[in-house]
Amino acid sequence: MFASRSRRWVGVTLAVAAAVAYACSSTAASLAYHGGSNPHTVAALRFVVPTSAPIVWLRASRTSVLLSARDSWIALALGAITALYTLSWLSSLNEIPLAPAVLVFYLFPLLATVILGVCGWEKFSWQSGVAILVAFGGLALALDRAATI
Repeated sequence: MFASRSRRWVGVTLAVAAAVAYACSSTAASLAYHGGSNPHTVAALRFVVPTSAPIVWLRASRTSVLLSARDSWIALALGAITALYTLSWLSSLNEIPLAPAVLVFYLFPLLATVILGVCGWEKFSWQSGVAILVAFGGLALALDRAATI
């Protein structure tokens, strides 16, 4: 029972640490650019550092890091899509100020949801409306913080 509880806290701690790191990553990228870095370096570090941790973890637990051929191709395709997406996002942070970049990036899915609902292509529920309001509130808080950086 103690091991199970302790393991749960490790998982919760890792999840919180990952969420905090993800939340800080765009601001950190913007600061890195002001310090002389570029989107390619930041994107490479965003993939190399997190990829190293699971490899070390799997090796330490004597678990194979190899995937089947099918899973390898799927992982490669998803990795390429993610790399392109990340490089595009990081490049926008290098080209325009952080606050407008965040606004455009995070407003798109919210506006797409509203448009789909208004056009009748998707059902728009009160839960969607509340989620959009909460997201707008989060954006307002993030943009207020980003404006001070």
